[in-house]
Amino acid sequence: MLATPAQSGTVSEEMDMGAKDGVSRCKLNCRTARLVSIGVSAAFLLIMVLALTNEDSPAPAALSVLVVLGLNIVASFVAWRYPRIGGMVVQVAAVALGVAVYVSSTTFGLGPSSLITSLIYAIPFLVVGLFFARCASNSSENFNE
Repeated sequence: MLATPAQSGTVSEEMDMGAKDGVSRCKLNCRTARLVSIGVSAAFLLIMVLALTNEDSPAPAALSVLVVLGLNIVASFVAWRYPRIGGMVVQVAAVALGVAVYVSSTTFGLGPSSLITSLIYAIPFLVVGLFFARCASNSSENFNE
């Protein structure tokens, strides 16, 4: 049996509940994106600090990786304020990081494991960028309602 608006509440109350649910999902997505970006950025910032504070200076091939890695970390935190643009920049920079790691690791002679190494560096930032893109799309959907 179908419920009439008088039985289940008014239509506007149901719409308000749907909007509140959408806003809470949006906040959850944005918080998840921020939490994941903190974890990924912290892990790779540690790698970056250890590489830069080592007794031996980084090889020239590794400098490009460190620069793109720094760009990814900065873009991850810019995405907190501007999730749409920041998410896109993180995604593009993640692909650039993957390419830089692949070129650098082939220069060092890793051979077949160069592809795996490049994916290990690129995929976490790609996931961060996708989370922020989803956060931005959910935010724009809720503002249009």
